Amino acid sequence: MPYLSFFFGGSLDYGPVLDKLKVKDRTPAEVATTLEAFAQDIERDPEARAFTAPALDAFARGFCERNGWKNKDLFMLLRVAVTGRTASPSLFDTMALCGKDRCRLRIRDVVALLRTQKA
Repeated sequence: MPYLSFFFGGSLDYGPVLDKLKVKDRTPAEVATTLEAFAQDIERDPEARAFTAPALDAFARGFCERNGWKNKDLFMLLRVAVTGRTASPSLFDTMALCGKDRCRLRIRDVVALLRTQKA
């Protein structure tokens, strides 16, 4: 059960995975801005707004391409933000199961945390 607790709670403790929110050649402010844009852009995309795993996957890949991010970098950030862990079931299935509101809350929490970090 502890491994899957992120499916049921609200906010998470990111202390143990704080170092995983760092991306090579990106400042914490840049990472925060990107995560914030990702969460906002989902609402502008009719398919992604449905919050299904296939739609989230397609949206995330397109977001990376449009914004000059590597998939692996953004996907790890999303995994850590949504689950508080570096390993979980399939990212987009996990996001769909956690639900839009829980994912947005956690992404906002990570954005706020990153905004307190120094470059």
